[in-house]
Amino acid sequence: AGFKVEWGIDKDPEACATFKMNFPQATVLNEDIKTVADNPEIITEVEVLTAGFPCQPFSNAGERKQFDDPRSQSFFDLVELIKKKGSKKPKVLVLENVKQIKTSENGTILSKILRELMNAGYCADEKNSFILDAALTTGVPQFRERCFIVALESGFALGKHFKIPEPTS
Repeated sequence: AGFKVEWGIDKDPEACATFKMNFPQATVLNEDIKTVADNPEIITEVEVLTAGFPCQPFSNAGERKQFDDPRSQSFFDLVELIKKKGSKKPKVLVLENVKQIKTSENGTILSKILRELMNAGYCADEKNSFILDAALTTGVPQFRERCFIVALESGFALGKHFKIPEPTS
């Protein structure tokens, strides 16, 4: 899509190896996001940050412990990292997780995520969260519905809302 991938972070060494194979020019950090949040200077400034955080706490296939599951802490570590970047934080965030994150607990999980993003200086509301199916939007042969949240840095957004493009095929 015309973006240059600068870096990736994952605590799973196999995920890091796959990332490095797909993006050989990028820096890959085999670290927990908490470690990076505690040392934000180890990553360079980027305009767009894409992130997924563990879906097991929110998935219907899991125990659905939501934010009571320690794995969900990585979302808060990500927000802390963004806050610590200060004026050098990304202008756009694209977050991805299971589709249930949008409706779970009558929408309170999504509301909490959006509130955290707003507290970090982003325009984030329900209009900027979308359920997309990989098969219908990318052509991959796998039906996989996911929730995507697009948040725009407040100074950058100036009241605009992200509108998801119509599929081209």
